[in-house]
Amino acid sequence: MYIKNINTVGPSGNPKPIPIIHLIPPVAEADFKVIIETASGNIDLYDLIVSGSYTDGCTTTIGDFEFKIIDPDRAIYNAISTYDEIVLYADYGTPTTARFRGIIERRGYLDAYTTISGRSIAMIFAEKQIIYSSNGERARSEVLKEIIADNFPNVTVTGIVSDLTGVNVNYSEIPFTQIIEEICGNHHDFYLDCNFDVKYFEKGSVDNGTEAISEDSNHIETTDNADDTETVYSKVRVYGKDYSGIPVLSTSVIDTTNTAGINKELKLTNTSLVNTAQADDYVNAQAESRRNIPRVGSITSFYLPSLLPGERLYIAIPREEISPDYYEVVSFKHSIDLNGSPYIKTTVTLKKQRINLSTIVKSRVAFENTSTDNPNENDLDFSKIITFESDIGTHDGTEISENYLKVTQGQSTGTWESPIYQFTDDVTQLYFKWNGDNLVGQYQVTSSQLWFSLNGGTSWHLVQPTITNIPVGRDLRLKVVLNQDTAQVNVIGILYSY
Repeated sequence: MYIKNINTVGPSGNPKPIPIIHLIPPVAEADFKVIIETASGNIDLYDLIVSGSYTDGCTTTIGDFEFKIIDPDRAIYNAISTYDEIVLYADYGTPTTARFRGIIERRGYLDAYTTISGRSIAMIFAEKQIIYSSNGERARSEVLKEIIADNFPNVTVTGIVSDLTGVNVNYSEIPFTQIIEEICGNHHDFYLDCNFDVKYFEKGSVDNGTEAISEDSNHIETTDNADDTETVYSKVRVYGKDYSGIPVLSTSVIDTTNTAGINKELKLTNTSLVNTAQADDYVNAQAESRRNIPRVGSITSFYLPSLLPGERLYIAIPREEISPDYYEVVSFKHSIDLNGSPYIKTTVTLKKQRINLSTIVKSRVAFENTSTDNPNENDLDFSKIITFESDIGTHDGTEISENYLKVTQGQSTGTWESPIYQFTDDVTQLYFKWNGDNLVGQYQVTSSQLWFSLNGGTSWHLVQPTITNIPVGRDLRLKVVLNQDTAQVNVIGILYSY
């Protein structure tokens, strides 16, 4: 690729370079070989593979492979075992560079052929449940490094680019793949390379300077090339951790500009979100990734041996309205068929795979939409959860101990007032939930009471089953009156909408 300077003066008064990209054919034919690493030595499958494929990608993609091998005397079948590793090498010319590493999870034999299949070594991430707390706000890249160091001792992190954006997370037996997706959002990519080193980098920041697809050279076919509105929504709502029926809740309203006025609402559940700040960050990232109509594509070309997950690939197919430019590749598949022409080819998936909603299991959809256990029956958008792990607020005959707000020993009643929690706008709907022990007693005598104020405590309102007249104000303060010595509270939830 070359850059040519043209004397065109830009706003700075300096000549502006205009990029001129020349696609230069490779000097040698692309080739590959596969090695199986066994306890008794390596097995070279060069010239023995009849057909097969391997897939690789980043963030939400775990690569996989399958190969059909000439093996008339079952020598290879008998020499390999499940959980042996395969390494695929690929280059232009003699293949010497390792590009993919996988784990054999299935082996079989039929006629004169041995078949093997499995997933890439990133499968170790899919099988691990993570327990981790950042204990406050930590940089995203540091969170990843700490989780990997604690759970994957054979994995290195030299490929993690510094990302100082802070997150406050608390994971309790959450799949690591789910954590990866949450931390990456729509801004970073992540994958495990064939040398067990993690790559974490800004999405769209890495261009492949070797490979390209051009309609005049190596392009074979385009099977999908369209604007896809299936993943575009006008509102996204996320439910996080549930505190005794009180959910962490946040909503992001986009608009209907890209849905032609149609309200499309998406409900997500992520139990690793333990507080409102986490839920807000998560739902805003999800909404941003679903705001614009993506261009999806599935393009097949001659073999591209050096393509790596997350890289942008230069593609120029003007007759199919794919203008010459770098495009983000979410995943790619290399297919091998000795009877094909060419015998090995690459299919790249641009942006994201098309979602066919008709293939989603109907029973699951029905359950999620008709379940009677609805923690948000009033269709509110946000929540504030107050727990009592630490001493907060002001006390009059109360104390906080063992994660409960309770009456001080020796007292028969007590009152507690919370700190002030600020809303960002005037609320239009309010709903309160609280849980504890012995909160209900003799009506208006020993039953505990929950009060709220929207002006920081200047005026108070008793919480009723339905609050129809919302006072004006943004400074929320709560007051709990415990009217018997056995009453105690462990969580208070405020669900609200603006």
